[in-house]
Amino acid sequence: MDKALAATFLILFVFLIMTPIILWINNRFNDNPEAIDDLSEENLMKLEIKKNLLKMLEQWIQENDPSHEQIAIKLAVSLNVVADIVHQRFDKFTVDRLIDLVLRTGKPVRLVITGKDK
Repeated sequence: MDKALAATFLILFVFLIMTPIILWINNRFNDNPEAIDDLSEENLMKLEIKKNLLKMLEQWIQENDPSHEQIAIKLAVSLNVVADIVHQRFDKFTVDRLIDLVLRTGKPVRLVITGKDK
């Protein structure tokens, strides 16, 4: 009985210590955790815009076949940002930042705002 009780306390202790650490790590490396968890219509639209902008950057990369260093120079970003672009990590960018990056490739960006259909 003592071993079972000791094991229970050990498990509880580990969970009480590890849970805040895991949450801290998750929040530390996720710039905006609430935005990813919030699946409101507005955030879904923003995600769609980000995906389309990243798709434009991907097309530019495929068309020109530059090295990661050449991409970094052309877009004036670090190699870490290039990796985020190549791996389509849309959560690392704002819409405004992605528009700037697409414009640096020489591709035009056009925004069309439509009203909701009811």
